[in-house]
Amino acid sequence: MKNIFIEAIKESLAGESSSTVNARIAQILPLGKEAIYRRLNGYVNFSLNEAIEISKALNISLDNLYLEPSIKKASFNIKLVNMDDPACNYYQRLSDYVNIFEKMKSSDQARLRSAYNIMPYSFFIDREVLSKFHLYKWLYLVGAINYKVTFSEYKIPKDILNIQCRFREENQCVKVASFILARDIFKNLAEDIILFYELELISTDEKALLKRDLLSILNAIEDTATTGRYNTGREVYIYLANIHFDASYTHFESDNFEMAHFRVFSINGIESLNPEICNQTKVWIDSLQNHSTLITKSDNVHRSLYFEEQRAIIEQMLE
Repeated sequence: MKNIFIEAIKESLAGESSSTVNARIAQILPLGKEAIYRRLNGYVNFSLNEAIEISKALNISLDNLYLEPSIKKASFNIKLVNMDDPACNYYQRLSDYVNIFEKMKSSDQARLRSAYNIMPYSFFIDREVLSKFHLYKWLYLVGAINYKVTFSEYKIPKDILNIQCRFREENQCVKVASFILARDIFKNLAEDIILFYELELISTDEKALLKRDLLSILNAIEDTATTGRYNTGREVYIYLANIHFDASYTHFESDNFEMAHFRVFSINGIESLNPEICNQTKVWIDSLQNHSTLITKSDNVHRSLYFEEQRAIIEQMLE
């Protein structure tokens, strides 16, 4: 595995110096500088286990590199939930996103396309109470915390708080981002809050704080839709879907990197680097966009009516 695999490594780390590439491989494999040098220059072959570790770390598809076109299959990746420490999966999910954003932010060609039928991480990750509720709800549903543990009793681990801060810093740095939103994502989240309130796991004061966060998110999204830019100056386009869709889809694209992501199990995701899957995902998102209403810097009446309607729904449901 020396020629096309080495080229794939260099493509994945395009723009990096030889010393940086060597250092990156040293972070992945427990090898010395000389051993890494010999492998990257083709004097020694990477072992299968070494190739697997590198491919996982650098998002290289060995199937695409080595299978004949006639038998090539689309490969997907999903990280299984570790039920001994499920909160670690949430940390890893956010860490994966941060790594992708860091890879994309220096590219002028970077583009993030997405269609969400649930609340995107980027909308609530900087809201202390609502981001805690999202994690608490998931841990409760998978049985990772005792059903008697209330919202106030659950404490978010420090490493998760730290990765949420990094997510906040990186997620608005992509050159251009677009979001297609199902029109009922706020109503659905309010219904989740009501359920946990009725189970007496959330107090009246905590329900009020969650309501505050939801209204704050609505204000922030409306402001972003009005200006068409994040605070970082990066472009963002927001659409309201006029058709129902059954899952949340994201397409990441930048120089020498493309990935399709499908949201599953609330916090998890299925990913593929297969070019055909990526293209189909992009085509699907573009199709949904064609059946959606752009509210960024346009259709002021539609935008104002939608956000006023959502505020009224939240006020009524979480009174």
